Amino acid sequence: DYFIIPAIIGVAVLFLSGIFSGLLSSFSYTTSTLALIGSMGIGVLIALLIFAFFEILYTVAVLRMARFDSLGAALSFGEVWADLKDIGIVKMLMLYAAIASISGFALIGSLALALVFPYIGIFAILLIVVPAISLFSAYAFGLLYSEIA
Repeated sequence: DYFIIPAIIGVAVLFLSGIFSGLLSSFSYTTSTLALIGSMGIGVLIALLIFAFFEILYTVAVLRMARFDSLGAALSFGEVWADLKDIGIVKMLMLYAAIASISGFALIGSLALALVFPYIGIFAILLIVVPAISLFSAYAFGLLYSEIA
């Protein structure tokens, strides 16, 4: 539910930025390649920002659903927004950045292990690293949400 709106907005932004018409006419000589790349970049950047904002809302909605044991609590957009304001968007962004950096380091280490020991490294990524990062992020977001609960 939380990604239907950004998907529609993202397609509209990409359509308005000329990405689709630019891709369709990219074989003609009238379209400037630089203008096409610029419109694609701006359109994709706007779409990614919209998706990131709704990802934060989605995370708070899942936290509300876990707290109240109700799907209705997750779908109440006004209360989700109020909880997000109580937590703080900056705190959420900092936590996302921390999880992304920890995930990046863990992935690099696991890929290095996979290069040395191919089957053991893949096994470590799938059965140890990914679940550990998932548990860590769920725990971290739960602690952040418990500050306002």
